[in-house]
Amino acid sequence: MPSHRFEGFTEVKDSTHMDGFRYDPVARKLTVRYRNGYVYEASGVSPEEHKAFAEAPSQGAHWHWAVKNSHDVVRVK
Repeated sequence: MPSHRFEGFTEVKDSTHMDGFRYDPVARKLTVRYRNGYVYEASGVSPEEHKAFAEAPSQGAHWHWAVKNSHDVVRVK
């Protein structure tokens, strides 16, 4: 269920730093929002990579080890 605080974002539970994420399959962009308000966007993320991220036991760890290390990531807010 999307977080009411961040429209369009899926809430990340059990994370100290990450608050939510959303994926745009047309643009192939995975956007992550942190509890401190920072928002990062990874480009070139395939639907399979998004699924692996969404289903990961630790989305924070998956973001750092699988997404950030293999995609261009920029801070957008």
